[in-house]
Amino acid sequence: MLRQRSSGSSSRPGAHRRARAATGSAVALAGVALGAASAAPASAAYAPGASPASALGALLADDASAAPLLSADGRYAVFQTTASVLLGPGSTDDVRPAAGLVRKDLVTGAVASVAPPREVRTADGSLAREGTSSGVAGISADGRYVLFTTAARLTPGDRTGAATDVYVRDMGRPVTDTAAYELASARDGSDAGADTTDDALGRIAGAPGYALSADGRRAVFVTTGRSDLPALVAPTAPARQVWVRDLDARTTRLVSRRVDDPSTEGTPAPAPTGVGSAVPTAAISGDGSTVVWTAGDGQLQTPTLAGEAPFGPQPSLLTRRLSSITAPARRVAGAVDLDDPACAPGSAAPGPSDGGPCAGPFQTSEGVDFSGDTSSLVFEGLSHDGARVLLASSARRRPFDPLAYRASTSYLADIRPGVSRKSGVTVAWSYPNVAGRFPMLGGRLAPDGRHATFSSRDNRFDGLQPVGAFPTGDLVTFNVFVADLDARNVELVTRGEDGGDYVTASRPSTPSGIAVPSSDAGVIALPAPDGNLFVGDANGVDDVLIARRAVTTVDRGVRVLPVQAPPPATDETPAVPLRSRFFATIGRVSLSRRTGTATLQVAVPTAGTLSASARGTQQRTVRAKGRSRRITSTVTVGSARQTPKRATTVRLTIKVGAKAKVALRRSPHALDVRLSLVFRPRDADATTATRSYRLKRSDVASLKPKKKRPSAKKRSSASAKATATTRSSTGGSTR
Repeated sequence: MLRQRSSGSSSRPGAHRRARAATGSAVALAGVALGAASAAPASAAYAPGASPASALGALLADDASAAPLLSADGRYAVFQTTASVLLGPGSTDDVRPAAGLVRKDLVTGAVASVAPPREVRTADGSLAREGTSSGVAGISADGRYVLFTTAARLTPGDRTGAATDVYVRDMGRPVTDTAAYELASARDGSDAGADTTDDALGRIAGAPGYALSADGRRAVFVTTGRSDLPALVAPTAPARQVWVRDLDARTTRLVSRRVDDPSTEGTPAPAPTGVGSAVPTAAISGDGSTVVWTAGDGQLQTPTLAGEAPFGPQPSLLTRRLSSITAPARRVAGAVDLDDPACAPGSAAPGPSDGGPCAGPFQTSEGVDFSGDTSSLVFEGLSHDGARVLLASSARRRPFDPLAYRASTSYLADIRPGVSRKSGVTVAWSYPNVAGRFPMLGGRLAPDGRHATFSSRDNRFDGLQPVGAFPTGDLVTFNVFVADLDARNVELVTRGEDGGDYVTASRPSTPSGIAVPSSDAGVIALPAPDGNLFVGDANGVDDVLIARRAVTTVDRGVRVLPVQAPPPATDETPAVPLRSRFFATIGRVSLSRRTGTATLQVAVPTAGTLSASARGTQQRTVRAKGRSRRITSTVTVGSARQTPKRATTVRLTIKVGAKAKVALRRSPHALDVRLSLVFRPRDADATTATRSYRLKRSDVASLKPKKKRPSAKKRSSASAKATATTRSSTGGSTR
């Protein structure tokens, strides 16, 4: 049975409130007040180091975690993981979770599964249940609702086969309760799932972090294949359509509709299939008012000027207000500026080199790469009030200057009605494609529409004023930065726990993932490999870490935050500082097929005592007095102990003991072994971990059944037969 897990312990008061392993400082939330003015740091504001969200108390994850999202106030983080310490036990004794989605309360430390995870059989690792292992796409402002894509059937109304669907989970209900799940990709006016012509082409959620409204009651999703949405009698709606679901009203409305049909239902725009076409990306603003999506052949969904060339199959960004969903979609950027009041509807379309009121910010659609073929468009975020969009594009700006052109550029678009595209689309950041400079990757706009995160190996950014110290080393580590797009400054988020440069154990060629901000970027969640952001980060896998602002903020009085859901009640009990913790990295168990000896490598970050004990469980059937009954017995397999004097990698060897060999001689000739490890550093609390493996009689050569030697009588008979055969073949002579 899936359980909610907490890292708290009665023996360690306040252990669930730790911020970093080395300092033991308490967790401090960067809350967002209702209607308050935007706050920004007066100086370099992010505290050194980071805390692991993918840890459970003192136990670091034993496998990777990725793709985090944060609630608006930064209290909850939701992410995908394959770590057994976070996923907990299996639904039955013979299975274990292999991958799943979890939500971590960063105040209490409690971890809860978002949906039943993928499970494998303990005996051989084969798939027992597909479950849900990835696809997280949204979390409500208060952390109560989580949006995700899965092929699992979680509600009675989901009647499709193996096709994926989009669900909203109410985290206030148990994970095993079907009432905890709402089918977001349902038919209009009901809770029934959509039908499709191909189970491999189902429904997927919109852009991660931007697919669910702040109240958790509106969601956007995309159909990758033909479907019967919104309420057709057969799956005849074209593929690659964008839809919005109101979970309270139980309505599913078409977003990607043809511009020539102003009816309430609308007509789906045909999906482009040419070079550069792609499955649409869709987003909904936090207040649920505005939808932004990518559309190939966008001229079919938005008004054009006379003589304007087709947009092409490459995606263009379009937007519409849901309060007037039948009105024509508007462009976010593009080559034509219909939002300029001076551009008359009957005007001729400007050429690539033309100016004038109808000329847009780009020479072509923003989705057309400078080479003219593949799409260069990347959607990077939508503000809570639906007023600002962050996008990356390598399309040529108007007027085009080949000397100033930079292929890797992110733009901030103001899409409020009445703002022209020329003045509304401005450069957020860019970098020159020259030796010694590095791109800014993975841009994410915060809900306040003012702050944005990105990752880069560089330490200088054109057009952004640096705040505080920046890396000065060999620039091989991908750092996370936060840009204030109104103040035009940028500050470093990732610093080593000691305040120095962030250094990773490996040197990846790309970032581990995308860093995501809370509503005002006061809290940042980032996937990261082993490094020096907290003491003892040596588990050999990517973790999800949390960085926070450390200084008080001042009211700039510039931009008012959009109204958000009130934050959840916070436990005001003072946190108790913890002693430093040291995490040991434990590898996988290697089993000898000759002796049954188990070996594993353990990386310890400091001196201490490392001990391991293995116990095996065996279930066998015993018949007595005509009845059969199952008996479960436990036996000691072996143990090992090491006392490393410094940070090093220790090899542990667990040999099969005499009692275990006796058990292996009994049917079913196997033991399910649980290996418990305890690392006790000097002057710090102990860290524990477990590993499991299956030990069979065939793994121990000395226990394998031996062939019985024939008796003397049988040997004499066999010898006589052999002699007779020889005489017969030689004509009766033995000479």
